[in-house]
Amino acid sequence: MMTDLVIAFYQENNALPVFAKYANSYNYNVKLYNKGTQSPNLDHFTVPKQVYSLPNIGQTTHTYLNHVIQNYDNLADITIFMMGSAFRDKKKARKAHWLLNNANDCSGFMSQHIWMSSLKDYNFELPEKLIASFPLKERSKSKLLVLEKLISDRYFKDLPQLLEPNDVLVMNDTAVFKARFLGKKASGSRVEVLIERVINESLVIAQTKSNSKLKEGDKIFLSKHLHFLTLTKKRQRYSEFKFSLSVEEAIKLYGKVPLPPYIKREASELDLQRYQTIYADFQKCHSVAAPTAGLHFDQALLDSLTKKGVKIAKVTLHVGMGTFKPIREPKIKDHHMHSEQIEISKEAADIINATKATKGRIICVGTTSLRCIESVCNENNGKLKPFKGETNLFIYPGYKFKITDILITNFHLPHSTLLLLVSAFAGHDRIMLAYQHAIKEGYRFYSYGDSMIIYPERTVL
Repeated sequence: MMTDLVIAFYQENNALPVFAKYANSYNYNVKLYNKGTQSPNLDHFTVPKQVYSLPNIGQTTHTYLNHVIQNYDNLADITIFMMGSAFRDKKKARKAHWLLNNANDCSGFMSQHIWMSSLKDYNFELPEKLIASFPLKERSKSKLLVLEKLISDRYFKDLPQLLEPNDVLVMNDTAVFKARFLGKKASGSRVEVLIERVINESLVIAQTKSNSKLKEGDKIFLSKHLHFLTLTKKRQRYSEFKFSLSVEEAIKLYGKVPLPPYIKREASELDLQRYQTIYADFQKCHSVAAPTAGLHFDQALLDSLTKKGVKIAKVTLHVGMGTFKPIREPKIKDHHMHSEQIEISKEAADIINATKATKGRIICVGTTSLRCIESVCNENNGKLKPFKGETNLFIYPGYKFKITDILITNFHLPHSTLLLLVSAFAGHDRIMLAYQHAIKEGYRFYSYGDSMIIYPERTVL
């Protein structure tokens, strides 16, 4: 893989030793565009380097565009565009150091201007009143923010007007099961158990909340001295439990809908229906969170899309509780992504591949559908094939999308892997601008909230 470091230089000789340190360490090819009268001192560089003279016009944008145009047919795998003054103030310097230290771990596409911010830049202030605690009465009457060259406001029921006859919607057909249990220890202490994954007919992996410490061998009673589960293996995040009855029976008798932690209410009968897509396959009832972008579809909307000629391809990603796990590591790439089960049938792969071959657009309904097909393409040199297995694909800015053209998604939590994914797809600044617009216009956020359709960033900045 080849990486070019393009520097827009104007008499910043004091910064060149710093650039040289990173270029020499990571083997970046240096392309320096000089717009000043002072000759650059390149003695510190041991890597290949070239100097070009440009007139001092157009600021840095002129420099970057000149490089892209002059090298369009021979661009590096990753191109890092930086100002000679990148280390002039603390904020710029922090971003510059981070970028220069991490660029080779990314997969920038062709002439991408990679400017990967720190975790602090993936944050926003959200008024609590905008967190949707309940679904709307009608699914397709939610708002739809359209993020293209400009931002526009629509309703989800307008989706057929935005799609073309040869498009395909890639939908996650997993179903949510009643994964939350409330019980008590023999001492009377309350315990909440949230199943992450079912191992066999009586054994599960789960998270717990308790007002007292749990230890191996503890029994958590689901009813008075009748049914219980036993903590068999204690772990830091996920522990192993064995039910005294079958998991299937326990779910029917005691399970509750696992609403996300930001919904501050108990689950009700309403959630049994509404925290589930209308196309969920109940033979695939293994998710502990809904693929929420799909919650906006009702049957009338699906019929309208089908009538227009829009195809539907169903894939499966069983959503785990890690979807709500915030990133805490200072270096984004150090975050450990949770592993989830995925499946793509031959029928779905054929529909998607045929659409791509005839220049149709691949439109992922939700980040789960996107991660599912991108994961398989990553393992097959960009080709989509039938697959059944697991993925822990972590998508953050710099990722090169293999097959997805457009993304439909809800609004995501600050510091979350999902916010980084949409930032990778649309560009960090565009996403932050769209989120601020959504807040200003009173969009409803998160699982039961409104949605957006994202057209990817196409321009070099």
